[in-house]
Amino acid sequence: ALAVSSVENPASWTLLTPSPISQSNYADSAWDALPSGTYYWAVKAIHPRSIESSAAISNPLVKLSAPNSVDITYDSVNGRLTISWAAVAGASSYRLYASTNPYGTYSLVHTTNQTSWFTVPLPTDVKKFYKVVATNP
Repeated sequence: ALAVSSVENPASWTLLTPSPISQSNYADSAWDALPSGTYYWAVKAIHPRSIESSAAISNPLVKLSAPNSVDITYDSVNGRLTISWAAVAGASSYRLYASTNPYGTYSLVHTTNQTSWFTVPLPTDVKKFYKVVATNP
């Protein structure tokens, strides 16, 4: 991945594969560890005689930080759960996911451009786990 300031400086690029690959796709395993920012990927074709093409640069991909200060409150009178969080710089919307298992599969339950969301009345015998993801399409 290339940081936004290094697109024009190939000497500063990070090599993601130690040798050329023959597949037409690649999963960047280091993506999760990168800090928030704008990134690009560059791809070069390499001939077996070490002749390289010019780099094809991807569209920018913005990595947003996770929402902080997530707060959950329960209104026992109305049976509503309210989830709120701090705004994330650069986010245009937020996706809320829920699961009955904290380590299981989460399903999208709501998308909003606000920094809070409330549920309809919840059954009291169902335990749910939620996560909030900042997005910028």
